[in-house]
Amino acid sequence: MRARTVIAALAATVALAGLTGCAASQPDTAKPTSSTSTAPSVAKTVYDECVDGQATVLASKLTGDFSLEGDCKTVSIVGAAKKGTTITLPALDLLVIEGNATKVTADSAAKIVFAGNDNVVQHGGHAEVEDHGTGNSATER
Repeated sequence: MRARTVIAALAATVALAGLTGCAASQPDTAKPTSSTSTAPSVAKTVYDECVDGQATVLASKLTGDFSLEGDCKTVSIVGAAKKGTTITLPALDLLVIEGNATKVTADSAAKIVFAGNDNVVQHGGHAEVEDHGTGNSATER
């Protein structure tokens, strides 16, 4: 008799658990609350000036020769400068030229990376050169 009571109680529990999952769901009428958290800010790219030791020069927007001032150790040049434009840079750890047909003079550069084509770099001191384009030259002056 006791076994029947336990089995009946167990069956009732399983049946109730199954019915609970079948209950009609109520629509969510809760209104969203405003969040006090703010979305992470996205840093705006600053062109043609040194910020925290780095600079991106937008060569295609230059109207003539350009000199970068400041203690910049990493410079990236993007876009193609107008014919005859020279970009003058301070001593650098890394110079990356992603544009085409750009003429650059650097006090020195530890490493020069060409990602574009037909660029000319004159630099002081010895530089490691990595060339992924064609027609690029880096010469020590």
